[in-house]
Formats: sequence, C-alpha cells, structure tokens
Amino acid sequence: WEGLARSADTLVILMATAWIENIVERVLRAGRDPETPAAAIASGTTPRQRVVSAPLAELPARIREAGLRAPTVIVIGEVARFRETLAWFEKRPLFGRRVLVLRAEGQQSELSELLTRRGAEPVPVPLLGFEVAEDREKLARALTTLDRFDWLVFSSANAVRFCAPLLKRPTPAGLRVACIGPATADAARAAGLAVHAVPHGRSLPEELAREMAACAPLRATRALFPHAQRAREDLPRALERRGVRVECVQAYRSFVPAGAGEALRVAIKEGLDAMLLTSPSMVDHLGTLLGERELRELADGLTLACIGPSTAGHLCEYGIQPEVVCERQSDAALVEALEDWFSEHGHGVS
Repeated sequence: WEGLARSADTLVILMATAWIENIVERVLRAGRDPETPAAAIASGTTPRQRVVSAPLAELPARIREAGLRAPTVIVIGEVARFRETLAWFEKRPLFGRRVLVLRAEGQQSELSELLTRRGAEPVPVPLLGFEVAEDREKLARALTTLDRFDWLVFSSANAVRFCAPLLKRPTPAGLRVACIGPATADAARAAGLAVHAVPHGRSLPEELAREMAACAPLRATRALFPHAQRAREDLPRALERRGVRVECVQAYRSFVPAGAGEALRVAIKEGLDAMLLTSPSMVDHLGTLLGERELRELADGLTLACIGPSTAGHLCEYGIQPEVVCERQSDAALVEALEDWFSEHGHGVS
C-alpha cells in the first residue's frame, strides 16, 4: 500500500465498497494527504449511476451515508477534483428517469436504445401482439386486384408487414405507394415497394394528401387503405376531401400477450417517471388491463408522451391529457420530444 500510495498520482480501485474503510486507512497510513480529492462511482455509465465526492479521509462515511453499493469504482487523486466540471453524463435531461416503453412484442429495441443513449432507464413491457386479420381472404382479394387502384396507402409498418406476403409481384405499373411516416416508408421499401409520398409536416393526414397530390391529381382516383382493427378515420377523410375514393380493408388485429398485465404492474410498482404511447391500440390495451380509473391514477403521476395526434386524441377519450404529443412518426422524434419536455419542466427522478 505504501508503494501504491506514493508511486501514482491517481489510484483507481475496483469492487472496493465492502472494504473501503480498511483501504482508506491503509492509503492514509502510507502517507497520502487526508484532503486528497476522492470519488466513488456506483453503477457507472448506466442510468443508475451515482457518484459521491469527498476528501479521502471522509470518503468511507460519505459512501455509507449515500448507501452506495457494488459495482463501485473508487478514484483517489487530483483528477477527482474535476468531477463537478466534467459531470456531463448526469446532467442530461433524461438521466436516471425510468421510462415505460409500451410496444409490440419484439419491437422494443430501437426505442429502448435511444432512451439509454440519453441516460434514461427504459422499462420495456410488450403490451401488443399482432396477427393477420380474421378475414384474411378479403385482404388477399383486395391486394391481388391492385390494378383497380391508383394508390396503396399504409399508416403503419405492421400494415406493410401483413400485406407484403399477399402482394402479387410485380405490382401494377401505375400503382403508387403512400406511407404516413418514415418508419412505415422504410418497411415498405424493405418489402420491395417504391414509395412515392411521405408526409413531413405536423398535420400528417393532410400533409400526406398534399404529398400525394403533388405526384398526380387525386380527384376521381381510388386508394386502398389496409388498416388495423380500429382504423384511423382522419386519413381516409383527408383523402376523400380531395376526391379520392378510399376502400378500407382490415389487414391485422392486435391482442394482449400472455403475462403483459403482470409485467405492467411490476413496472408500475418499481416506480416510473414517464410512459411512451405509440398507437391508439396501445391505449386501448392499457385501459383494458388497468381499467379507466387505475389508468387515470397512473397518468396523474407520470409524464405521458404520444406519437401522433391520433394516439393523443384516443388518450383524451379516457379523460387523460398527454404532456407530450410528437407530430413526427418516428421513435427518434418521440424521444427528442420527451427530452425537450424534461429540459423545460425538470422534476426529480423516481
């Protein structure tokens, strides 16, 4: 210990919490100044990171007071003096916030990754499963007679997912494809479809109609709109106002996966700061699992962030007003909007 204490300006000691009193005593006995800057970092580089700074002689007591537990790294030396100046990791708006990520089975990874990069702790609960519509034959008939239509309009990546296997290839030469957002457009391109119209403004249905009209006149054209079991009405209406004859067909339906209710209640019990909602179906399933009263009670203590006015409007039907409504249909935009809200409003973490 004498050699360590005197030979290096900075000491970094791993897994030292349980023996911190003994370690500090030996370093001091070996001649290190009791006022040497020191710090303890627990769960470093994660959303649960906690840091205690103190003069070396006081560090053990500060660690015990703060209740720091392993894994912890101890840093002893002048470099610890810069902790407050360089503490960028903990100063991010979403740092340490537990965010409930309600998504479909297998679709949590991108949103959770975006939250983690910003210092949040994502709590993924798969609240939706998807399967092809009950009347699969009706969907197949519509998709195999696309020569009757001028436009194929998708409002979700899931609609693309369930339609793609039923499409005849190549699609009719004059058929154009419209997608309500970038994620949906990416799914369509991945399925081998050329995308002709994607909205970029705030009023998505109206903007999509404008983008479609920029490609070709819409009056007296026909559009096929494959949708979930609860079809959004704003998109067909926006097209019909421009003279489009819209044929709606159910492409898929959602269900609550086994164990979703238990996973949701565990997440709520452990404490949350925010909840992300990405579709009207998600709101419905949440209401089914919790009931309207419990859903409103949960919402009172959280920051609610929705993708799109359709999801936000559906939440309002339950008597709940979301704090954040992201107009752009993308995970990145939703996380950015949540970060902006916390930057402006603050509040402590759970």
